[in-house]
Amino acid sequence: MKLGIISYTNKSSGLGVFAKECVDNLGIEDILSINSVKGRETWTHKQVDTSNSPSTEIVYDWLKQSNIDVLLTLETPFNRETYSLTKKLGIKSIIFINHEFFYPDDIMWQDCDMFICPNTSAYSKAEQFKDKRLLCKFPIDISKFPYRKRTGKTFIHVAGYFNFMKRKSVDEIVLAFNRSKADKLIIYMQESIEKLDNETQKILSNNNRIEVIPERENYFDLYTEGDIAIQPSKFEGYGRTIIEPLACGIPTITVDADPMNTYFNEPSFLLPVTRTEEAKIGNFRFIKNHFSVENLINKINWCVENDITFYSKKARKRIEKYYNWDKERDFLLKEILKEV
Repeated sequence: MKLGIISYTNKSSGLGVFAKECVDNLGIEDILSINSVKGRETWTHKQVDTSNSPSTEIVYDWLKQSNIDVLLTLETPFNRETYSLTKKLGIKSIIFINHEFFYPDDIMWQDCDMFICPNTSAYSKAEQFKDKRLLCKFPIDISKFPYRKRTGKTFIHVAGYFNFMKRKSVDEIVLAFNRSKADKLIIYMQESIEKLDNETQKILSNNNRIEVIPERENYFDLYTEGDIAIQPSKFEGYGRTIIEPLACGIPTITVDADPMNTYFNEPSFLLPVTRTEEAKIGNFRFIKNHFSVENLINKINWCVENDITFYSKKARKRIEKYYNWDKERDFLLKEILKEV
């Protein structure tokens, strides 16, 4: 059976990294690579590069010429006709859905054959596709995220492209850290600090305990430094910036809401949700989970005052047990190829 994938092909985003892992672990050779603002890489000689978003003609021609039996798409098909085309050509279509951008009543999903859901939020949103949905953890390639026991008190925050709906909570993190007992915070970001609130920018200009690093040349070097991660996202579809530090043995402070709390359900590292807010972008609807800056200050101080070694080991073991390609690969392939 031949598998193909439509996705970004870059390793400067969580979606791109997951796409590469699908290629490596599921034996995918045929790729329709969508141009991304974060760049593009060539992963296979069968890769076809196209724009964002590709025309229906381009998608149709690629589907026919690739001669694939199963098509995987991550988060979005990039072209609204994709699943009607796969149905027409007799190709099984599968989407790994990120719930915040998944609007189940959109007619384009009707021709999709399978919905793989990484968390209960996604699974609930796909309720009307009961006979097509599968609850399955999205694994990571832990060989790319080596474990090191963390014993220090350096904090890190991977902000990436943080400005979209301010979901990464960079402003709150800077405010909280500025008032905490901690000595060092490293922030990795792919956008300009001018996109942050004015108060946040002033703190960053005057607080030498916080270091901002615009980008890492190698994505996987994000976790070579640091002992504790602060990743209190207000919402996530997949949430790789939570699971990746955990795989490296970095205990991670996040929000006590799905899917963030599914990765590391340790009370000492979970921020209570103080209020929720329904957000909407076009037809896509999702919930933003807000938290208290005071609670974040308390969590940071707790980490400073306590030995985190136990939690460092526990974080790695949890990812090895539940989010490991070596354990999930066969199950995923079996489900993907079923009835093909």
